[in-house]
Amino acid sequence: MESALPEVQCDDKLRYVTEHFKDLQGLRMVPLWGTLVLLSTLEYTHAVSRQEGLELFLGMLALAGAWLTYAGRWYRRHYGLVTPREERVPSQVLSILQIDRRSTVATGGWFVVCALLFALYVIPLFLHRSERGFSGVGLVGLTIFLLPKAFSSGGANRWVRGRYLLARGGIALMGVLYVGFLLGRLDPWQALGAMGTILLLASLYDHWLLTRLLSGRDGDDRDA
Repeated sequence: MESALPEVQCDDKLRYVTEHFKDLQGLRMVPLWGTLVLLSTLEYTHAVSRQEGLELFLGMLALAGAWLTYAGRWYRRHYGLVTPREERVPSQVLSILQIDRRSTVATGGWFVVCALLFALYVIPLFLHRSERGFSGVGLVGLTIFLLPKAFSSGGANRWVRGRYLLARGGIALMGVLYVGFLLGRLDPWQALGAMGTILLLASLYDHWLLTRLLSGRDGDDRDA
């Protein structure tokens, strides 16, 4: 029975990777969250003027959008693709013969949603608007990036379970930051930078987890 355990764990990891292959590609969103952190730091320390900050925001947003396409190609080149179940050949190799255009469209749409939520928070700050309710829509809306991670299946691997525990902790912390923002205890740029850091770490963890699960280095990661 014990000898069959590694094979069962391997199948479980493979199943998790195939089900979450798209959302584990964390490097896709790293430039967007990096923009949040850099921009909030520069604005909070008054290192740039509001006009310079707005130009920087628009420029980095364009670069983040361009990176999205390149990152998709990079992941396909290094990790292959995963097909829908009805198209998958009987193999454990994570690749297909044709490119699934739907995955590119879905990722692009997700980027647009996050960018719009980002803008709902940032643009009022550049325009010197103080309506906390309006800014709060974008601030709290960024938590939608963590929601799918927080309620996904944990599987048998401790690093996979760590992913959704990290997401749940991140959502809770973002809620605390939002309350501090509403109460005026946090500067809006401080809140933005902190949330950007949480999202950046979550994306980097996703990429690390994808690499680890596909490397086969988790043979000793068993439940006690």
